[in-house]
Amino acid sequence: MTAARTSHSVFRALAAPCGVLGLLLFGVAALAQPRPRRPPGSRVRDAGVDVQLPAPTRGRVAPLDVQRALAPLSTPIQACYQQGLRRDPLLHGEVTLRIRIEPDGSVGDVGASAEGAPPAMYGVARCIGELVRAVRFTPPEGGAATVTVPYVFQSTE
Repeated sequence: MTAARTSHSVFRALAAPCGVLGLLLFGVAALAQPRPRRPPGSRVRDAGVDVQLPAPTRGRVAPLDVQRALAPLSTPIQACYQQGLRRDPLLHGEVTLRIRIEPDGSVGDVGASAEGAPPAMYGVARCIGELVRAVRFTPPEGGAATVTVPYVFQSTE
C-alpha cells in the first residue's frame, strides 16, 4: 500500500465515526504531505529571497558560562520589559530565546519568541533578541552550539 493510500485509509478510519466534524478535524492533517528535508548548509527560497540554512549544532556550552555572558544584560532586559509595561500595565508572560553560539563565541542567530503571550510581549521579545546579538560567549566545546534561555515576566500590579 502506498503512503498516499495509507493516509487516506487512516483518514477514512478516523473521520467516518465523526461525520462532517471528523472530516473538518482530520481532513487537513491526514492528507498533508511531509515537506522534503533539505541538507544543512543548502540554499532555499523563502518569500522570494535566497536563505542559507545553518548547519545543525553539536557543540556544548556550560550553563554557568551562558549565565555569566547574559548577566550584564539584566538591566537592559528589564528596560525592555518596562517599555512593554508602558503599553500594557498588566503585561506578563515568557520570552524564550534560542541562541546559536558560533565556534568563536559570537552569536550567529537569535530567535526570540513569546508564544501565547499578550501582543505587547512580542515587542519585549524583539527588544531582548536585539540585545543578545551583541553578546560574546565562551567558545563552545565541539563547534557551534544552540542554547535555549527562558525569561519569565510578571507585573507587580
